[in-house]
Amino acid sequence: MLRTHFYMVIWKRKFTCGSLQVLKISQHPEFVCRLAKSLYGLKQAPRDWNAKFTGYLPALGFKSSHSDPSLFVKHEGSDIVILLLYVDDIILTGSSPQLVQTVIDDLGAVFDMKDMGRLAYFLGLQVSYDST
Repeated sequence: MLRTHFYMVIWKRKFTCGSLQVLKISQHPEFVCRLAKSLYGLKQAPRDWNAKFTGYLPALGFKSSHSDPSLFVKHEGSDIVILLLYVDDIILTGSSPQLVQTVIDDLGAVFDMKDMGRLAYFLGLQVSYDST
């Protein structure tokens, strides 16, 4: 029986678009504004952030799932790491706690994230672990 734990990582800042280059204004679709700095809370922010994050995962060795676009899997030898992205929450699990921690550290080096440790609650579900 495989014993594994689930870990949760969250974004410190919600959907800040550091890489968003232009902003289209819906009242004036013929105009495009060039952004001089990041903006918070834009409608394009979640899409831009998701594209940036999911675009970086292959560099860490993750492959996206064919059945769920928010599920990513990484195989390293006989070990596996599974990453689930839900809006701005990330759940990680794997066969090797060291490999999972390496992924958390690698993501934290690129993105402004906070390691929440072992998963306790997610989408209203309480997660408990058997001590045996």
